[in-house]
Amino acid sequence: MIRLTFLLVAALAGVASSRTHRVECGPGAACGDAAKYGDGFAWQTRGPLEFLSELRSIAARRDPAGPPAIYSVYGEHLGWVQESDVRQLMGMIDSTAKCAAVVSTLSSVLPSEESTVGREAMFLIEGYRAGRYPSAIGSNFCTCDAEEIRRWWGERPHGQSGS
Repeated sequence: MIRLTFLLVAALAGVASSRTHRVECGPGAACGDAAKYGDGFAWQTRGPLEFLSELRSIAARRDPAGPPAIYSVYGEHLGWVQESDVRQLMGMIDSTAKCAAVVSTLSSVLPSEESTVGREAMFLIEGYRAGRYPSAIGSNFCTCDAEEIRRWWGERPHGQSGS
């Protein structure tokens, strides 16, 4: 039991420190204002799998008669998605489970439909490839192609970052 607790604490400590990354928020913007714009996710301590879980929770709480579920991301998170995340996200790209769509707070266009875990997993992978998340103004603009992503992942020498 003591060994398991130590391993869990060590693993959590590693996750927290490995999420520290730079955030770019645009000219004149203060990155500390994220919560003011509705982005309350703990980007510096939580990872993409936890973010997908949050997106699913948002979709589950949405009023079916209301607009689609969305999550607004404030700023660009540089290097936040890591190779170890991509390994796990690859197994999710075919998921049709409903979740909130992601949109940058800079977008003037909101998604007209809800997203899926698969699309958001691919959007996160695209964020890894681009070195920043989100890599586009919104996941509804992602031209994510599951087969192309599988090909890229299969051909890629693992252990190197980026595209």
